[in-house]
Amino acid sequence: MIKSINLPRKSLTLAVTLCCLFLFLGTNCRGSRQITEHPPPAIPVPEKEKVLFITSENLNVRVCPGLDCRIETTINRGKEVIQIDEKGEWLKIRIKANGIEGWLNSRFVSVSPPEPQVLPPQESGALKPQEEWATPDKETNPTPSPPVVPAPEEEKVLFINAGLLNVRVCPRLNCRIETTLKRGEEVIQIDEEGEWLKIRINAKRIEGWLNSRYVSASHPEPRVVSPQGRDTLKAREEWATPGKETKPAPSPIKEDFAR
Repeated sequence: MIKSINLPRKSLTLAVTLCCLFLFLGTNCRGSRQITEHPPPAIPVPEKEKVLFITSENLNVRVCPGLDCRIETTINRGKEVIQIDEKGEWLKIRIKANGIEGWLNSRFVSVSPPEPQVLPPQESGALKPQEEWATPDKETNPTPSPPVVPAPEEEKVLFINAGLLNVRVCPRLNCRIETTLKRGEEVIQIDEEGEWLKIRINAKRIEGWLNSRYVSASHPEPRVVSPQGRDTLKAREEWATPGKETKPAPSPIKEDFAR
């Protein structure tokens, strides 16, 4: 049989107070160790957005950082963009106005707004394009410019200054004679080969070759030949000679006379 132990009231109160004190101190120590071992995660401070301004008149915004990438859109001078990333000289940006993201060349942006660009009237619309300037897409079907028609060259008119001149089918002495021309007749020069000229006779619609020594750019003066000298004119190799059927009067035989 266990006998009850009678303790004084003051001693019992003191014992209970000490037990509560020990329990309280032990709980605080464990809590402080937990706080030290597992600190709360730090909340990152958001970085300030880097605002840039377009400095070219029209700039391509591409889907990737390269000139061969597809053009997503174009942006005008002075528009604001937000830089997101960077790769070499290319910047990934977001356009403030519409939220479109893409890549553009860093040479054509600045951290401050560009000054207004005033162009003289004669230079408007004729700005020299740069590699990353915007270019109209093919699907816009721009109006093609009319083809440049070269101005026709002025025909070179020449006049025969020999009595009768052979016109040959090729630029050689042994070529066949196509026709003959009289002094003062007009021809058009087409081509030139050495001292030979290819000409066109508009009156006869014939082309051929003749010697350049017997033509001039101005109309020759009329030539007066005395009656006794008509058949004694010295013929040159490229003077026309009458055919056999004309039965010319006898004349001294030389190499360049007609046969």
